[in-house]
Order: sequence, then structure tokens, then C-alpha cells
Amino acid sequence: MGPFTGKPLSSVTLEDIARIVGDKVPEGLHLEYKRELLLDQPDKKKELLRDLSAFANAEGGLIVFGVDEERDAQGQPTSLPKTAHGFTHPNAPTLIQIIEQLIKDGIDERLPGYEMHFLSLPSGKIILLVRIPASLRAPHMVTLGGDRRFYMRTNSGKADMSTAQVRDVALRMESLVERVQSFIRQRIEKCLATTKGPFAILHVLPLLRRPGILDVTNEAVIQRIRELPLLGNSGVTHCLEGLKCHSDTNTDGREHTIFFRDGAAEFLDQYHFGNENGMKYLACRQFEQMLFKQFENALALYREGRIQPPILVALSLVRCSDCTIAYQHFSRMMNVRCTENEVFTDPLVLTEIPNDIPHAMRPLLDFVWNAFGHARCMGYDSTGKYIGYR
Repeated sequence: MGPFTGKPLSSVTLEDIARIVGDKVPEGLHLEYKRELLLDQPDKKKELLRDLSAFANAEGGLIVFGVDEERDAQGQPTSLPKTAHGFTHPNAPTLIQIIEQLIKDGIDERLPGYEMHFLSLPSGKIILLVRIPASLRAPHMVTLGGDRRFYMRTNSGKADMSTAQVRDVALRMESLVERVQSFIRQRIEKCLATTKGPFAILHVLPLLRRPGILDVTNEAVIQRIRELPLLGNSGVTHCLEGLKCHSDTNTDGREHTIFFRDGAAEFLDQYHFGNENGMKYLACRQFEQMLFKQFENALALYREGRIQPPILVALSLVRCSDCTIAYQHFSRMMNVRCTENEVFTDPLVLTEIPNDIPHAMRPLLDFVWNAFGHARCMGYDSTGKYIGYR
């Protein structure tokens, strides 16, 4: 994703820009410098859209507008930054709005999850940063002004995509989901070997998982995770997977939270399964509140730019056969029991970070209630708003 990976663009400073210029960080697959940004002509607008869609169709990246490149003896750009001189624009917030509208009007499918941030120089000029994640909706096509072409970022810039490349990008997105689902299955198998009784497990995963996205040796990362209201009360410790917090009643049972080095998050819960006079149940009210809280814990790292969308969210219930749903512990049990030993929800794929957590999670909860013989999750009203249980 280029410089400042794991850092929100909103926290990037002029000192950060001076550092990458001073260190001569070169352009490449994930980074491009632009001397200025002009949108006064149709061709210049198309050029911007080509750059943005090219990053989205590849591995994502960062464009820094307002940084000039060094040139060789023949006057050709060397891909090395020279100066961060900025460029002139009378109203930077308005410029961002113009770009957002241009993206909406000129790219199909619409780009998800991009960020923009500007910095003001003492001269009055600005530097604009635009971060584009690799897109699950790829391939994206530039359509402005009748142009209907696909572009992809390469180490030397951008290039038109061939028909084969367009097909391969679409297939790559499908295979990403398959690989993530395989990871979830492996994790469930491991938890089966170390727990007794039913459990639920929530996975929140960056679809574009890469080793080292989350640096679990970085003290700032460790401290940030310690600040989250995690499951368990043992404190955050290192483990083979990354960072872990578990209940101290049983090292691997009851509940745990794991943040993996590749950005994945796993929340295991046994606490909300119970047994009253031989009647096994899932206490849905407390269970759903727990899910909302843990999903927000994972999203905190996305909101801060430490991990990038798109996000896959999956909920699994294991050893849940013959369980019923209860509105409360020990009371108001539903009559229908689950007949499946394992329930795997259809995963959610989110290209943008949701603000309404209960709304985003409704498809998962509807799926769970379906498994227990009900048409939908009863915690939502007829409009789809989460109201809980009274």
C-alpha cells in the first residue's frame, strides 16, 4: 500500500512527507508522485481516473500530489522524489469534493474505501494524498467521456489491461474469498481440538491478507490492542498467531480474542451458551451485544488505517445441535431447537467500514436465527433497525 501503511492519512504530517522525499523513496507498484493536480480539462480528469482505477485493479497504493521528481541528463523522470513544493488550489476541501464526484461519475464499479487528505505548506500551496486500496469489486473501468477502458498499476506506471488480465483479476477476487474461508475452517478445527462444548467464533478478516500487516512487536500496536475492551480478562499476551487475550478460567476455552499478524481477528465465545435443567440454549440478547462489541474492536484498527478494507466477516456456531435460543439466561426460551451441529453463515464482504454495526451484522444474525427455525433475528424491527429484546 506504499508509505504510511498502517497509518491513517489524516495523521500524516509535513514531516512525514519530508522524510520520504529526503530518503528518496522511489515510485513503484504502490506509490506515485505527481507534480500537481489539474482538473480543468477532460483529458486531465480522465488521467486522474486512470491512475486511481489502475491502483484499485492491482494491489492498491498511494498518490502524492505536489511532489516533483528528479530528472536525468536527458530530462526524463527518474521515479525519485526531488522536492515537496506543493501545488496551488484556492480551496482544498472543495477539491476533495470535486474528486469524489468525479470518481462517482467516471469509474464503473465505483471505487470503495479510498482516502484523501491534504496538507498546507507555509507557502500557501497544498500537498494532496490519495490512498486507494486494492478493490474486491475489481476490475474497474474508466467511463468518463465515453472512455470504456481498464487500467492496471505496474512497477513502471500504469498500462491498459488485456482481456486476459481483466478475467484474471475477476477470478483472483473469487479465489481470495475461497482462501479466507479455508483459513476459517482451519481455525475452527483447531478450536474444536482445544475446547469442550458449544462455541461461537467470529472472524473479521482483511480480504487482502499479507504477512506483517499488523506488527505485533510494535509497542504502539500492542498498547492500542490493550486499550480495546476485549473478551477475557487475562491481559494481552504474545502467541504464535500474534496477540491473544483469553479468560483465565481456561486458557483456550470459554472465550478468547486473537489478533493475527496478517490482520485477521478472531473472537471465540462459549460463555453465552448454557444448560438449564437439561435444556441447552444460546442467550441471544447478551450474545448479540457481545458480537457488536467485538466487531467494533476489530474495526477500530480499520478506522485508524492500521488495516485496510475490503473486510470479510463470518460467524460460525459449533456443537450447537439441540440448542434453542433464549432471550435471557434461564428464561424465555424459544421452542425450536437447532438440528445442525455446525452453522456457518454466508460471509459478509464489506468494501467500506460500516458505521452502523448492528445494521451491518444483520445478515449474519438472520442466518443464525434461520438455523434455529425462525424467519429472522427477532432483535430487529420491521424497518431493519436493531431494537434488542424487551
